[in-house]
Formats: sequence, C-alpha cells, structure tokens
Amino acid sequence: MKRVASASGILCGLFIGMLPGCATIDDLSTESYRKIGLTAEPFQKEPLGLLPLFGRYTVREYLPKADAIFLESLKQQRAGRSRVDPGESLNRIRVSGLQELYEGLVRDYTLERPLQQEPLQQIGKAVGTRYLLLAELQRVETVEGATQVRLSGRIWDVEKGEILWEGVGEGRGYVLLIFPWVPSSFEKTMAVASRGLVKQLP
Repeated sequence: MKRVASASGILCGLFIGMLPGCATIDDLSTESYRKIGLTAEPFQKEPLGLLPLFGRYTVREYLPKADAIFLESLKQQRAGRSRVDPGESLNRIRVSGLQELYEGLVRDYTLERPLQQEPLQQIGKAVGTRYLLLAELQRVETVEGATQVRLSGRIWDVEKGEILWEGVGEGRGYVLLIFPWVPSSFEKTMAVASRGLVKQLP
C-alpha cells in the first residue's frame, strides 16, 4: 500500500513539474490586404528589400531582439527567395546620402498616412529593388496574464508608389501553471508573431 502511494506521489510530482514548461502561444495573425491578382512571381524576379523593423515609444527597447527574430523567420520560411537584408538596406541608404530622408519617412509613417512616392522611389533606388517591406513593432504588452506582441507589415511597389500587400503578425501567450498563469517570454511570442506575418507574404 505504501509502495502504491509512493508511486502515485512521484507521478503527481512529475506531472506538476512538467506544467511550467507548457507554453501556449496563439497565432492571431491576419492578412489585411492583397492587391487583386498579386502572386509570388514579381518577388521571384526581383529581390524584396527589407527595411529595419521600427517602433515607437515603449516598444523601442525591444527592437534589436525583434528585428533579429523577424529576420530569422524570413530566412527560415522564405529560404531561396532573393532579398536585401535590413542591415544592408540601411547601409545602402546611408552610402547614398539618404539617411535623413529615410529617418523622416519612418518618423512620419502611420498606417493611415501613405508614404510619398518620390522619397519612396529614392529609397528603393538606393536599396536596389522595386519592392520594399516596411514592418512596425506596434505592441508589446501583458494582457490578462498573457504576453501580446503585434507587428504590422506592408510591401510597397516603389515605382508606382502603391501598396501591394498588408498584414498583421500577432502572438498572444502564457506559460501554464496550476495558478496563476505566467506571461510567455517576449522572444517566444515575437517568434510566433513573426512566423504568422511571414507565412502570409506573397
């Protein structure tokens, strides 16, 4: 009888010990817009230029990690696709003497206010591609015991000054304990949000 009780206690202890590792992170990502008839073909012929991930206010402290995680998702999910990485894009912009112009574009950019075609064309020419992806880290917060990370992204045709695609990458997660729930790490939640955004890209 003692042996049975002891075995039950061990199993219970193992079960409880496993709970802290049970991370639940929901992918809430959505595609907001896709130009009618848009396929992956244009991005197979010409590289996608990635501009550095940006953010405002309190999310800015997360940008270095967020940018690295987002880029890793792109490398894994779009292996073999031609692209200009964010660091290289920024370097080309600086070499072309357009750093101030680029910073102004990002500073004034909102989802409600389209980028102006002429400066957009100059940035695209400096990066060396017709298509630019601009992504913003919009939200990093804890809501009802869960970490929530939200990204927005747009692909621009810089020659026409128009948006080809728009989407949201969003992750919301926690680590399951008996009580209470603990917010999941920023890194893991950001990875889910990044994969969610990237998998929707044309």
